[in-house]
Amino acid sequence: MDRLGEKFLALFIILVLFGVVQLHFIVKHNQIVRAPCQGNNLGVHWVRDPTNCTKYFICVSGQPIKMPGCPRGYVWSVSARNCVGRDSRWNDCPVVVVEAAPMVVKSLKSKTVRVGRISNFSATSDRMDALLNKEDPAGKYVVEIKRVYPNHPCVFSKEEVVLPHPTHCHWFYNCTLSVESDDWMYHEALTQECPYPKQFSLATRQCENYEDVDCGTRKDAKAPCDYRENVCGKSHCRPCAIRHGSCISKPDGRHPFPLREWTPRFIMCKNERTVAQKDCSEKKPIFSPESNKCEELMNVPKQFGGFQPMCSGRQDGLHPDETGRCDLYFECQNKNFTKYETCSKGASFDPRLKTCRPNDVAPPCGNDSTTLCDGFKDGLYADPYGRCPMYYHCRKGELMGYLKCPFGAFSPQTEKCEFSQDIPAPCGTLPNICENQLDGTYADMDNNCMSYYKCSRRYVVSMKACKDGLVFNHVTGECDAANNTPAPCGMGPSCFGKKNGRYPSPLRGCEYFYTCHNEMFRGYEKCTLKKGGFYFNPETEKCDFPPNICAPCGVKTENCTTEA
Repeated sequence: MDRLGEKFLALFIILVLFGVVQLHFIVKHNQIVRAPCQGNNLGVHWVRDPTNCTKYFICVSGQPIKMPGCPRGYVWSVSARNCVGRDSRWNDCPVVVVEAAPMVVKSLKSKTVRVGRISNFSATSDRMDALLNKEDPAGKYVVEIKRVYPNHPCVFSKEEVVLPHPTHCHWFYNCTLSVESDDWMYHEALTQECPYPKQFSLATRQCENYEDVDCGTRKDAKAPCDYRENVCGKSHCRPCAIRHGSCISKPDGRHPFPLREWTPRFIMCKNERTVAQKDCSEKKPIFSPESNKCEELMNVPKQFGGFQPMCSGRQDGLHPDETGRCDLYFECQNKNFTKYETCSKGASFDPRLKTCRPNDVAPPCGNDSTTLCDGFKDGLYADPYGRCPMYYHCRKGELMGYLKCPFGAFSPQTEKCEFSQDIPAPCGTLPNICENQLDGTYADMDNNCMSYYKCSRRYVVSMKACKDGLVFNHVTGECDAANNTPAPCGMGPSCFGKKNGRYPSPLRGCEYFYTCHNEMFRGYEKCTLKKGGFYFNPETEKCDFPPNICAPCGVKTENCTTEA
């Protein structure tokens, strides 16, 4: 081959190589420009052209819209989201020539990554790749991230290693994290979160006080359990809501710990965020959701572990201290506890007169037990003044003594000291059926008259059950057969409209009669020889013999009417 042919061959080889280089650049350039929004599906956001810092796109649902370039002498700033001067401190364009004063970007791990600025704004893709792989500290992460997560935002934002998360204000991407971490099995890859209650700032690219961060359209997490650091990540873990109280929808200030009201635990709220969780002191051990402060046990209702009495089931007015302290009393108004009061020195509160007296007060604070056991059968009775731990013993109409439960309250039904709430109010949660009743014994209509209760001074002092098959007879004050018991509990004859007196009972036999008084059935009786005869004579209303009684019970024929 002559020298001319050699020249043509060399020229051909040069042209082929140039074409290959150009083709590579075109393909590389098109890949970058065609998909600048790839892997970042924010609703609407700005993305800088990876090949030219003076140009940028608007990404709408992952699709790029090319915008006019920045004015001459300006570049697009990612952090400022605006065109800024080349010499501005907001110029965060990737470097081609590393300057002496690099910009500092901090991650949450306090690792410092130094990134300079670009002085050549029309750098080619090949030169940028070379820079990222050799000179730019972020470059070594991009290659590994792209291999495992090809569409991750860290792949398309080579100029930064710390990126805001598109949907969560307290999350961010840390492109320096290992792609091999097991955390990405449970969480979004390369994500970290700010410590509660901080948020990630778009302006400073680091975690800041939530008051200094504009979350925009990103989720503004407020509750501690919105932060994954507080959520259970292993077995045998108490749920987050039990460990961390939420202030969502609560005004600023102190509040009871949710789901743990009337305990020592409470939370401090500010801007719907839980800024502190605290416990009350031993002197005031319970946090009250009513007063929103720590209270002494005297001001805590007893159903929540305190000593404050219940006013449900009590009449409005003054009442003796429940625990038996003689000089102390309290007031109820509209079924609510209002206050405690103390008698003067040497005086005790008398629950009968509802005033403080130096002597002659009701037991156990005094010895005046007049009428306390009058008409009472032998047995134990609950205190008639609503002092729940107190009870007394009656025998033959006399007071034998006052006693006090070592724990709980005295049950008028079981006649034992109990912690159960199945006791009539105010000592338990059952209704006080004596609250509007006069003193006396009444059938329990809710139990079909198969039990009865005794009222004294508007409190239930005793509850008894009848033996099987019997009902309470309010006339005799005893349990009896239904046939012997008047309405409403029994099936005895009606005395409505009848005069006081005795009447025959033909359904039971000639030897029986019943008594009516004040139009009330007073029970059956049976004639005996001691009462005057074996059969009842309706004419004389006395027991008699058959010759003196008209048919059908006797054989008398004279002066007998058809009705007889």
